[in-house]
Amino acid sequence: MRKWHGLMMIGLFLPCVALAEFQGNLGDLAHDATDSLTVVSDFVGTVALVLGILALVSSFLRYLQHRVNPLAVPLGGVFLLGVLGCFLIALPFSYLLFGAGIPFRPPHL
Repeated sequence: MRKWHGLMMIGLFLPCVALAEFQGNLGDLAHDATDSLTVVSDFVGTVALVLGILALVSSFLRYLQHRVNPLAVPLGGVFLLGVLGCFLIALPFSYLLFGAGIPFRPPHL
């Protein structure tokens, strides 16, 4: 029991030591956090764009299968993949609608 008590005390004081080492003000800390969020935003936007394109291609291929055999591939799945693909493609550009957020910059290929 005492072993866990010691580990808990170390875990509670470790963040205080880390913040004591920080030489700057709260604005610098917020700027660093914003830079990190920009990287995460670009990653999520790129993944959403790729998955959206894949969903639209998959929807088209399933539609072609539906035309061959309508009983094997239901049309509802085709529509669901199409709507999901459109939603995922529009997701990175949603900041244009709301007027806030971190702008999405597509990667340079």
